[in-house]
Amino acid sequence: MDWKMQPCAATRRSDRNLLGYTGETHEVFPIMPMCQYNAIKVTVGDTLVFNKADAADDVFAVASQWHYAQCDFSDGGKLLSKDADSTANQWRYTIKAEDKNKRLYLANSRAGACAGGQRILVSVDDFKQGTLAEALDLIDKKTYETEDGANHLVERIWCWEDHCPTPALGFYEGNMQWAKQRCVADAYSLLGFVYRKRPNKQVERAEKYYKKALELVPTHCEATSYMGELYVQINDFAQATDTWLKLDSMTAAQNTAACISSKKDLEEAWKQHGWCPSATPTKRPCVQSAAWSLSNSIWSFGVIALLALVSVFQLWHALILS
Repeated sequence: MDWKMQPCAATRRSDRNLLGYTGETHEVFPIMPMCQYNAIKVTVGDTLVFNKADAADDVFAVASQWHYAQCDFSDGGKLLSKDADSTANQWRYTIKAEDKNKRLYLANSRAGACAGGQRILVSVDDFKQGTLAEALDLIDKKTYETEDGANHLVERIWCWEDHCPTPALGFYEGNMQWAKQRCVADAYSLLGFVYRKRPNKQVERAEKYYKKALELVPTHCEATSYMGELYVQINDFAQATDTWLKLDSMTAAQNTAACISSKKDLEEAWKQHGWCPSATPTKRPCVQSAAWSLSNSIWSFGVIALLALVSVFQLWHALILS
């Protein structure tokens, strides 16, 4: 293809179609206002050829369709590797085995080029859209405990984040209101979880994603709990305390299974760290109250005395029989 700016302003609206992608039989995406090349479908072994119109042109693989739409080259995007037979005027890329069943979001990172239309969506073989349920299943399987697994999980989360709310409908059992309200926030919350838990931890990026989730849904108990665990992890007692008290208040107000479970997880993280989560959190392990300790001691003494009495009775009974 000739990798150059597109005359989008001159393109008639009627010429722009809604594009549906392989594996997405349930929906299509209206991207008519976006200046871009038409999406294409390829297979492993095919070669993409970009004929450069400017010496500074490149081909950048961005992180997700949101990044693609925003011409945002952050969050793990990178230059597409060139084939050895590329030239100064031609960028060539042969689709690799690791690209199979994925979507490539490609754009020119030269200033103004992406917004000017130098971007294209490339679906490889049988690309399938990710879902919230799939991401949670991968987390349950702890795939984030290896770098490859974490990278795959991040990719699958980005894969459904830009399609919300549909990918969350299955998890929320068809409740469109909940899916619309929480879908994107769920994605950012899970991204933060993966970046915090992966072998090469990226705490600052994790915090950024948690904050984004809470900007979207301030009462998101799971994201609040994860944020609290992060502050415990980095030994920030002040932030951990503030987050714990917020989650405690949220849980009392919402009283949902998700909030109760999230509070329990954060409470356990505090205790494992040697801190005590309570109405007045402390950096010391939790201790039982004096009244409880006294009553427990009295009960223990009573049990011991009863056992001793039983032993005496058994001895007396044995002596009589003898």
